[in-house]
Amino acid sequence: MNVGEKLKKDYDREIARVVGARKALEKGSVSPWEASEVLGSIPHVGAAVFYLPIIAVAASELALLYNVEAGVVMYAVTLIGLVFGISLVHRMEGSHPARAKDYDLLAAVLKAVMLLPLLRIFNFAMPLALFRQIYWSLIVSGPILVTAWLLARNLKLTLKDVGFVKAKVLPQVFIVACGALFGLVEYFILMPQPIVSSLSFESAALPALILMFFTGFTEEILFRGFLQSLASKAFGALQGVAFAAVLFTVMHASFNSVPEMLYVFLVALFYGISFQKTGSIYGVMVSHGLANVLLFIVAPFYFG
Repeated sequence: MNVGEKLKKDYDREIARVVGARKALEKGSVSPWEASEVLGSIPHVGAAVFYLPIIAVAASELALLYNVEAGVVMYAVTLIGLVFGISLVHRMEGSHPARAKDYDLLAAVLKAVMLLPLLRIFNFAMPLALFRQIYWSLIVSGPILVTAWLLARNLKLTLKDVGFVKAKVLPQVFIVACGALFGLVEYFILMPQPIVSSLSFESAALPALILMFFTGFTEEILFRGFLQSLASKAFGALQGVAFAAVLFTVMHASFNSVPEMLYVFLVALFYGISFQKTGSIYGVMVSHGLANVLLFIVAPFYFG
C-alpha cells in the first residue's frame, strides 16, 4: 500500500467515525461531551453556539426593559455578532473537511437565531403606533415570515424539516386542548386588559384570527420549526428542546414578571417535547394561538 492509499484509508476511517458519532449525537444516545473524543473541537464550538446566543438575546431583552434605544442597539450588535460567528464557523469548517456537516449545522443554528434580533428590530423600527394594537403582530409577522422563507431556501429546508407533516390526530387534539388551559392560567398571572372592546363577532373575530395565525403560526415556526429542529440536529434532541425553550422564555422578559417567565418556560418545554415526539408543528401552532386568544380576548371579559 502506497502513501496515497494509506492516507485515503485513514481519511475514510475518520469520516466513518465522525458520521457514527454525529448520528448518535442526533439521536440523543450520547451527549456532546461523550462524543468529544471523536468530534474533537466540535463540542467546544458547539458550546459557544449554544450558550452565547442565549446570553446575547437575554442581555438585549433586559436592556429593552430599561431603555428601548439601548436594547435595540444591543440587538443590532447581536445580529452583527451572529454574522461574524457564522463566518468564523465556516472558516473552521475549511480546516476540518471531514466534519463539514457538523460545522454546517452549527452555522445553520446561528442563522436561525438571527430571526430573533430581526423580530425585535422590526418591532421598534416600524411605525406601529399608526395602527391599532391588534394589527401589530400582523404587520411584524409579514417581513419575519418572508425572512424565514428565504432562510429555509438558503438552508434547503423542506416543509417536513420544519414540522409540516401529518401526525396522529388524538395527540394533536390533546396538545390543542392544552392551549386553552395554558391561556387561562397565564391570564391569572398577568391579568391583562382585553385587546377588543367586546366579545361580539364584529369586534373579536378578526383579532382572534390574527392572534391564532400570526402569533401561534409565526412564533412556532421560529422557535420550534427552525430553532428547535436545527438545534436538535446540532446538539441532540433534549438540548434542542432546551435551547428553543430558553430563547422563547427570555423573549418574554418584556412582561417583567418572574412568575410569567417560569410559566412560559414550562409551556415552552411542553410544546418543545410535543413537537419532538410527534414531529408535527400543527398541534403546537394551534395550541399557542388558542392560548393567546384566551389570554387577551376571552378571559379578560369573564374573569376581569
